[in-house]
Amino acid sequence: MRTFFTISSFFALALAITACGPTPPTEDMVRERIVGSYCDGFTYRLELTDSTYRNRKMIRAVLSNSLIPESCNGTYQLVYENSQWVIQFAKDDRPNNSFFNDCEMDMVIWNKEEGFIGGEEDQITIKDLFDGKTLVKGTCD
Repeated sequence: MRTFFTISSFFALALAITACGPTPPTEDMVRERIVGSYCDGFTYRLELTDSTYRNRKMIRAVLSNSLIPESCNGTYQLVYENSQWVIQFAKDDRPNNSFFNDCEMDMVIWNKEEGFIGGEEDQITIKDLFDGKTLVKGTCD
């Protein structure tokens, strides 16, 4: 009888562990994954360092065919809340040529259901802070 209790306890514990989902990555693991440059070609670029961001968008000038940049710069922090990792981009109080966008945004980067949001290790994506355009890490050559 004692063996049955031990075996059933083991299976109950194993079931409880697997039901909880994957172990969340550490902040350093998340930071290591997201740091870098993200682009869509020439129009959008987002650069993340260990604690700062720079988002740039090239737009056509109103009265000419030339391109002018809009940009936001600031800091971001990683926050673990509600079983997910969130990047919190701080507002840029003085965005360059950007009258309506200050780049302040929260973006989920990891959750228990999907793991890392934004693709596989070899093709990580993130959303642009101006228009939500999908940007790909490392395609900024």
